Amino acid sequence: MWFIGKNETQVTGEAKDFGGLRPHIIQQQINAHLFLVDKIKDTAIGKHGKFFLVGDEPQKDLPENHKLWEAVKNSTTLDLVPTSEIERIEDYMTEHGVGPLF
Repeated sequence: MWFIGKNETQVTGEAKDFGGLRPHIIQQQINAHLFLVDKIKDTAIGKHGKFFLVGDEPQKDLPENHKLWEAVKNSTTLDLVPTSEIERIEDYMTEHGVGPLF
């Protein structure tokens, strides 16, 4: 699932199943999201955008998946939100009046 919206800046988000997908697929999808984020950040309105990635920590017996999750968790670009805290995104959208981009 993807979402993109705007308020005083651009907002994007994507949900990722870190435990159910193969690592190379997760990596490709995250790279695609980061490419979009980079293009948005190149614009005046997107310079200070808010970029979410929704996903839960995978089991440690999936080391490559866990490594990817850890990289997103430590990212300064993407705000990793566990599915149990999805209301953080809803609250942000409400508080900042985020509407559809198109």
